Amino acid sequence: MADSFRNPKYELVALYPEHFLPSGRTLAVFDPTTSTTKTYVPSRDRMLREAQDPSSLQLPSFYFTRGPDELDLNPFLVVLCAGIKFRRFIRDIEASPPLRPLPHGVMQLVNKTIELVDLLYHEIKPRSETRGETILSLRRAQARRNAPRQSRPESLAESDNGIDMSGGEDGNVGNGGTYQGRTRREFVFPEGASLERRIEIAEALMSGHRKSTPIFLFD
Repeated sequence: MADSFRNPKYELVALYPEHFLPSGRTLAVFDPTTSTTKTYVPSRDRMLREAQDPSSLQLPSFYFTRGPDELDLNPFLVVLCAGIKFRRFIRDIEASPPLRPLPHGVMQLVNKTIELVDLLYHEIKPRSETRGETILSLRRAQARRNAPRQSRPESLAESDNGIDMSGGEDGNVGNGGTYQGRTRREFVFPEGASLERRIEIAEALMSGHRKSTPIFLFD
């Protein structure tokens, strides 16, 4: 396995640096190699730097150092969580563009992270009239034929909320995220849902939304 997976470097991205460190507050970071502590503030270019001057040193990337009783950090889960946050951030700034956008390098990292999440966790939409589109159509047809009847999505008119992740009558969740008394039913996306809609639903479910959230709220 490559070192980038065994011991990856991470970067702290402040999407709203003025809110992250308001009113002159600073971020103190301990450097174990030199046993010193440095402080960082939002600079005038909206990066976290040692001073407000855009030419000062920025907060560097870092390795995750776990304690003796801690588990290793899973880079796939980190990028998945970052992708959810970044996608929401993109929607926010598209709806209300900031007066001072983040630097190009930060936005490039945001967009590349979203692209990586799509490649790892979401079904990629192939170009029209290509072999990939044919393969995807065959796989979807096969999945519909093999899907058990009880797992097929109901219409909004037939269901109170359109999403049922419990597979049981009570829908109670016990410790550790397991459902009490019933076996969890596999979730199936609504028939005909676009790639963008499936991503929104999947990210909402991964963020903790379950049976109590109506499916129309994802529109």
